[in-house]
Amino acid sequence: MNNEILIAIITSGVSLLVSAGSLVASVIISRQSAHSAEIVESLRFRLEKRKSTEVMGDEYLKQNIKSLDVLIQAIQQMKDIVQLILNAGGSNMDSESAKKSISKARQLLFKSYEEQLPNLDEGSNKGAHQAKDIALRIETSLFESLKRTSFVSELSDKDKQALLELRNDLTNAQNLLRDSKATLLFNRIQANE
Repeated sequence: MNNEILIAIITSGVSLLVSAGSLVASVIISRQSAHSAEIVESLRFRLEKRKSTEVMGDEYLKQNIKSLDVLIQAIQQMKDIVQLILNAGGSNMDSESAKKSISKARQLLFKSYEEQLPNLDEGSNKGAHQAKDIALRIETSLFESLKRTSFVSELSDKDKQALLELRNDLTNAQNLLRDSKATLLFNRIQANE
């Protein structure tokens, strides 16, 4: 055989080997690239899911705190009306006005409870439900006591004492809600650390 033919065969063989090597390297690189793309996509998906979970957690926290604030304020309004009744002297508050005020405050508390219930956890719900029950007892008790009077100042000491105790019970329920709010905020701060 001629040297030129031999060189051409060797050159062709080497070219074939280089091409096969390039093909194998290309396939390996393509697989690694596809695998890397899958990993990047998986990481991106997990990061987006984590961000979404944090946003949902923040939104839940905001809603829960807002609900607690609404209920705390409604309880405070009920307590304020009871305090006005307890402090009334002479003829500065008639019985009908007191009944209307206490009914309006109780209705606000009931409405607030109904509207905020979906955002409350078990502990918050307990305090809110307790406040709702106490508000109804206050209204019922006051209506019964005011049947015999024209003015709030004519309430007996026994009736006033009962109202004061119920107002204190409202404060305890309100404090349960405040404690729930503080716990939510504390847990969120710890989660961020």
